[in-house]
Amino acid sequence: MELSHIKESLLSQHLASLQMLEDAVRACPEEVWSDDKPVNPYWRIAYHALFFYRLYLHQELGDHKHWSGHRSGAHNMPRDPDSREVAPYTKEDILAFVDHCREFTMAQLTVLDIEAEDSGFPWYSVSKFEHLMVNVRHLQHHIGQLQDRMRNSADVGIRWTKSV
Repeated sequence: MELSHIKESLLSQHLASLQMLEDAVRACPEEVWSDDKPVNPYWRIAYHALFFYRLYLHQELGDHKHWSGHRSGAHNMPRDPDSREVAPYTKEDILAFVDHCREFTMAQLTVLDIEAEDSGFPWYSVSKFEHLMVNVRHLQHHIGQLQDRMRNSADVGIRWTKSV
């Protein structure tokens, strides 16, 4: 398979995953979004997933600059309720971040060296291609958490997005 076809497939699946996250944000009932009883509120899981998704789309760690709407500490998934001092993101905030990530994905996947033997992140000793696969898997992991929370709290679901 040619490199261009691999990049097209990666782009399609990454964009489909972002679409599923967008759908999970849009479908989330307000009472689930704003519920502060879970250790990791819905908004924080969505932000965490997008923060790391965008981070790992860089060739290497040193290339990363925060999204303009980033709030320090918001990407962490705290277990200690005392560490919840970060102001919650609204759905509109997260949807703006999804849009930003979508545009960033289209730009980055055209310039990334996916044949690099190193992920560019010292805590991942895998190739860049495998790192991109881990990245989309991490995003889907958290989409599953969000979907499960909506289903259990409000019996709301989202549809599977095959490709974009």
